[in-house]
Amino acid sequence: MRKPAPRTSRSAFRVLHSALALALMAAAATAGAATYYASPTGAADAACTADDPGTIQAAVNKAAKGTSWETGSEIILLAGTYDYSDPAWSGKNCVDVPQNKDYLTIRSASGTPANTILLGRGSETYVSEDLLTTNSPFYARAIYSSKSKIRVRGLTITNFYLNANGVAMGASSANLIDEVSNCVIAGNTGAAGSALASHRVVTDTVFAGNRTTGSGGVFNGSTGYLALPYNVSNC
Repeated sequence: MRKPAPRTSRSAFRVLHSALALALMAAAATAGAATYYASPTGAADAACTADDPGTIQAAVNKAAKGTSWETGSEIILLAGTYDYSDPAWSGKNCVDVPQNKDYLTIRSASGTPANTILLGRGSETYVSEDLLTTNSPFYARAIYSSKSKIRVRGLTITNFYLNANGVAMGASSANLIDEVSNCVIAGNTGAAGSALASHRVVTDTVFAGNRTTGSGGVFNGSTGYLALPYNVSNC
């Protein structure tokens, strides 16, 4: 006579169910942490992979919204100078992070700010392409986030000029720039405000030669742009 198969206890079933749920959650988290690549010579229509890097903006556009830094997308900038001095950039955010890109990391591949540079035009005037407008002011911000939480690591941002707050990095509200670390912010001019705005934590970052005709060459203390209390260390 065959013996009946042993029955699985309810407690054992619950343990198995919990383990399966945790495995699915871990898989979902891993799947959500996508990585994209940019290079100074990248194309706007590139795949933004290591073998086919795109522009920084192309990589930003491909990024998905995360729910934590573990599930958010990461954009890796290959070494070189990302040149935003062309008059076509006037009046724009050179890297524009739209909403629904939360927990986005933008960082250099090397971790060395000296070889990964975002370069603006400064306050130089220029002649428009149609040659009808001369001495037009050139305003451009390096990085801007609109309603998305981001962090920036290992970059040099230099020679940008803007008639507003956050010429190097700014955002639509406080706390969106969650972290700025291991960066060099140098030689930027805010005609009406600071080099950084809307940041929360700044660490291991060098500030040099940032100027303003308004208030706050490096930071602006208005609570609309600067998360208070904020954390600045080893700068």
